[in-house]
Formats: sequence, C-alpha cells, structure tokens
Amino acid sequence: MAKEQIKQEKPLQTEKEPSVKKKNKEKPSLEVEPKSGKERKDLEKRVQKEKPSIRQVFKRTKKSVKEQTNENIAIQEIENILSQDMDSYYDSMSPDKKNEFKNKGEKTAVKIKGILAKAKIAVNKIINLIEGWLLVIPGVNKYFLEQEAKIKTQKILDLAKKKKNN
Repeated sequence: MAKEQIKQEKPLQTEKEPSVKKKNKEKPSLEVEPKSGKERKDLEKRVQKEKPSIRQVFKRTKKSVKEQTNENIAIQEIENILSQDMDSYYDSMSPDKKNEFKNKGEKTAVKIKGILAKAKIAVNKIINLIEGWLLVIPGVNKYFLEQEAKIKTQKILDLAKKKKNN
C-alpha cells in the first residue's frame, strides 16, 4: 500500500507542473529569435535606437554633474547671503535652536532657489520665507525681522539679476 500511495503522490506533483508551465507560456519570452534575416536586421535597428551609445550616456552624466554643481553653487550663494550678519544671533542660541536655525535656513535657501528659477519671481514669497526662518531666533524684534528680510531679499534679487545677465 505504501508504494501505491507514493505512485499516487507523484502524478499529483506532475499535474501541478503543467499548470505552472501554462502560466509561463502566457508571458512573452524575451529570447525570441526572428525567423528571417530581415526581421533580425529590424530587431537590431530597434535595439540600437533604444540603447544609447557610451558617448550619449557620458554627455548626459556630464551635463547633470554641471547642472548639479551650478545648483549647489547657487544654493551656497543664497545661504551666504542669508547668513550675513547673523553670527552674533547664532552664537547666543542654544544647541537645539542652532540646529533648527541651520536646518530651516538650508530649507529656505532651497525654496528660494526654486522661486528664482521661475520666470516670474514672487518677492513676497521670498520675504515670507526669510521672515519665517528669522522667527527661529528667540526674542527677535518684529521690525528688525521685517528689515532684515527685505535687505536679504534685495541682495538675493541682485544675485539673481547678475546670473541672468551673465
């Protein structure tokens, strides 16, 4: 009886295998060889069109690296403008506030860079971003905050104008 049970189990396993094969047959195979020489040439042409050459890939990466460095330089310049005359306030902050001030300043610089990249520059948005960043400073005067935001915005706009002229 044990042999009969083993024989019965084996056909069950083989019955499962064809169902798996049917599922695999439904998916298109990537290794289909063209039948004629003309089909093979057409396939090779399509592959060449889809696959970029090494030079094209190199040019793309080269451009993207240049663009990234230009963006990083622009963000760094904006951060420098934002950090001007902030040393005394930064030194008087607690370590937690320093970290918050630094992180919010970096985020503000990236947002300002995005605003400057648009065709129409929204000056009020830049002022609001800078004011929001300066609010991190504990005990800051409202009028000082507005004045600093306007001064820094004007410097950033001057920087943007210089970049557009070049």
